[in-house]
Amino acid sequence: MTNNENSDDVFMFGDDNDKDPIEKMENPHSDDCNAQSWALTGLLALLFFWLAGIEAGHPIHQLLDSSRIAGPTGVSKSHPASKIIHHATKLIKSTRGCALPCFNVADYGAVPDGVTLATAAINSALDALKAKGSGTLYFPAGEYLTGPFDLLSYTSMVLHDSATLQFVSGTDGVVGKYAGGQIDWPHLPWIEYPAETAYGPHKVHRQLIGGHKLKSVSISGGTIDGGGHFWYEWDEKPNPPNGIHILETDGLTISDITLKNFPKFVLRPQFCKNVAIHRIKIKNSHKSPGTNGIVIDSSEDVVVTESEISTGDKEDAIVVKSGENWFGRARNAPSRNVLVQRCSIRQGHAVSVGSETSGGIYNVKFKGIEFHDAGSMRVKSQRGRGGTVDGVSFEDIRGHNALYALEFYLWYTCKGDKSCEEPGNKTVTPIVKNISVRNVEIHGVSRDVGIIEGLPESPFQGLILENIHVDHANDPWNCHKFKPAATGQEADALLEKR
Repeated sequence: MTNNENSDDVFMFGDDNDKDPIEKMENPHSDDCNAQSWALTGLLALLFFWLAGIEAGHPIHQLLDSSRIAGPTGVSKSHPASKIIHHATKLIKSTRGCALPCFNVADYGAVPDGVTLATAAINSALDALKAKGSGTLYFPAGEYLTGPFDLLSYTSMVLHDSATLQFVSGTDGVVGKYAGGQIDWPHLPWIEYPAETAYGPHKVHRQLIGGHKLKSVSISGGTIDGGGHFWYEWDEKPNPPNGIHILETDGLTISDITLKNFPKFVLRPQFCKNVAIHRIKIKNSHKSPGTNGIVIDSSEDVVVTESEISTGDKEDAIVVKSGENWFGRARNAPSRNVLVQRCSIRQGHAVSVGSETSGGIYNVKFKGIEFHDAGSMRVKSQRGRGGTVDGVSFEDIRGHNALYALEFYLWYTCKGDKSCEEPGNKTVTPIVKNISVRNVEIHGVSRDVGIIEGLPESPFQGLILENIHVDHANDPWNCHKFKPAATGQEADALLEKR
């Protein structure tokens, strides 16, 4: 628009020979989408948000009802403003759930029948989004069968509430059956993702949804089914793929989505910062091995809130890690500033730190956690890991039918293992300090009330246990090698059941 005094020019939507610019905007890959129509998009978006902030009874909202367009405001249908509102209403209706520019996978050939493979269509939509520079990858209602794919910077992946993204498995005839140590699923060469050096070179199956060195990515809505049952059935584990594995990304949001039946780690932000995980549901079978829920790995400034998680038996529901052994220490990428609050755990271990502590873990708070039929609070590491864990707090924890009330131990997989003998190199010894546990109430513990077991050369330091109530426990506290914060003196004694 220009500053022309003629109102007809100000509200002109192109000449008579042009297509309706709204129609151009509804086709995001149209060659005719010019700068004028995108400027109009911005104007209409501003109008939409302005309207959203006004009370429903305000006269301006009456303009959105065509039967009252000449109502109390006195604005007639012939007024230029009514044309803007008409187009705004059309735009809002056409893009509800898919902010412009919108890349609807159905427009690129995806068929929501749960049978037709949609991977190529999804990648075509992503190619168009990449050319535009940003946008929404949208899945309408229905079931979409797909193989793995990677997201892009400035992408919002949105599933309709009634949409399911179903990942292929051996039973689909797309991925071959596991036999002789081989499986027909794409591998991820270690060298392609140098971020993986924190765990050493190893061949892994490609994650279901990936992304590397991105900015501003979000995933929300609907359901993603990882097809994990195919991977669970093998006695010899075929090193299953991670689920949503995003690496070295600034600005990651996962919200209002259900993630179920994943082959391995469900959601793993690694080497990321500014991560928000809100109101998600994770539903994995009790018999799904290795299916940790949310794995916060060498990431900073992470918030997890109001989520419900069920994982495999004795798998971590929410865990903070930072790399493993020499590779993790060499990478030196800590997890830092993590808040997990108001979450509910239904099976698996509840909330954990470690055992991969090699890059360091600092300032982690678990608050308002509630669990049933699950482990409780864990801090774990072992000789060989190294790294420092400093400043972990557990507050306002409520549980029923726990394995332990808490497990703090630095012998994670070392019992009877000669490789875990006391090392001569102090850099491989983990240091854990300033752990606090406050306001805990647990009803029913099948094993020890709690285990606190540091190393002779590295006891837990600055430990605070305050206002902890546990009933119906089978065994008492089992505590060795720790230094209470109140005294700073090392304790090596078995506490009695209380």
